[in-house]
Amino acid sequence: MEGFKIMSTINKFLQRRLYDQLLPTDFFNQNFIDLTTLNRYAIVDTKNNLIVPREEKLKTFDGAPDSSVLSFVSLAYEAMMEDLEKQIQNGGWEKDSIFLNVKPATGFDSPFKAFDAFMAEQFQKIRSSIYKNRKIVDFPTFLNVFHGYISSRKYNFPYTFTGFLERQNNPHSTALQIEFVKGEKNNFDKKIKYLSDVSFKRFLLLAEKHGFYVNRDTPWSIIANIDSPAMQIYASQDAGINIGTEGIIERYYTPATKFSFDFFTQYLIGTYNAVASDEPVYDYLVSSSDSCTGYNKIRIIREPVINNKATVNGNKQLLQLLYLTIRYYENFSDRVKYSNVLREYKTERKLNRYPFSEMVERLVGPAKNSSILFYGVTGATSITSFEFPFEAEEFAAKLGSSGAHKMSNGRWMPCATHEEYLSLTSP
Repeated sequence: MEGFKIMSTINKFLQRRLYDQLLPTDFFNQNFIDLTTLNRYAIVDTKNNLIVPREEKLKTFDGAPDSSVLSFVSLAYEAMMEDLEKQIQNGGWEKDSIFLNVKPATGFDSPFKAFDAFMAEQFQKIRSSIYKNRKIVDFPTFLNVFHGYISSRKYNFPYTFTGFLERQNNPHSTALQIEFVKGEKNNFDKKIKYLSDVSFKRFLLLAEKHGFYVNRDTPWSIIANIDSPAMQIYASQDAGINIGTEGIIERYYTPATKFSFDFFTQYLIGTYNAVASDEPVYDYLVSSSDSCTGYNKIRIIREPVINNKATVNGNKQLLQLLYLTIRYYENFSDRVKYSNVLREYKTERKLNRYPFSEMVERLVGPAKNSSILFYGVTGATSITSFEFPFEAEEFAAKLGSSGAHKMSNGRWMPCATHEEYLSLTSP
């Protein structure tokens, strides 16, 4: 079995090499990208803080009633598909192209649901391994046993939400990506089929016009480029205000640190309660020279946690130190460095400059401490809009067009239609 896994890995590597060699160099325009080089794109904000989409901002889109993306992405996708349909009707698209019949297969995958399923599986393993442990008398003693258990396994999987986001690095969790094919990431033949399509380059241009990247690794996937003027126009229409990269992130995403420590404590309490419920009274024998039977019977009575908030507050210092330790060892193994982190942690606690989870990411988070930038230098793009229609009409004339159209925020944009403005201003 191990040999099979190695051969499978080698085959995937060889296929990747062949795939790289087959790609024509002229495919590499600015929106045909390898997401592995942007491996935290829309997982972090412009300052490399981990983020998650606001699920109240999600919307379904045409052709995929069971899938959703962020509302402005849905708007952009539907406009792109309308544009495609017009081009087909006008004879501007090859008749044997695979893109004539593409339909969306997947959209947003909730990182909350994925994390919950992952943690349920991990804590089920823990529960079966430690619930008879004699050292577990109450919640604080459970925490000590829990830490000993995961440290013995060298922290080889994430127990924090922020760690999970980094480790999973799932483009679908960004709510920006739409796929036309589901579950075929390693299908080499299908990749070649898409790349060889007579209209693939035309598809790249169509996606770019409407503000989408095309994922080089899965060429049937598009993901919103929130730095592009085209996508920011859709976001401005959706939001009703002029909005750039930083505005999109602020409006449509939430810092992951808002949830991470709370999730951590709730899973721990839930697991302890499961242990306490499985065996609320636990008896065991210990040898004793004072007893006529040669042993004494010891009884442990485990009380479940009733008030989660009070339990967290009562054990906050221990829980926070445990969270920091686990978050550190999710990413590093150097014990000397950990001692230095502990000293910095104690200093930061006294200064009280940041909320706890944010402080932890500043100390030990790879994303936060990365020098890689995933967005434009300023993280903002100015959208051309005007207070009065005549101003927009004057600007339209400079573009070689005429007219103006009104945005939902009451401001005016050049050209009679949004589509015409896009065609004249998109790369």
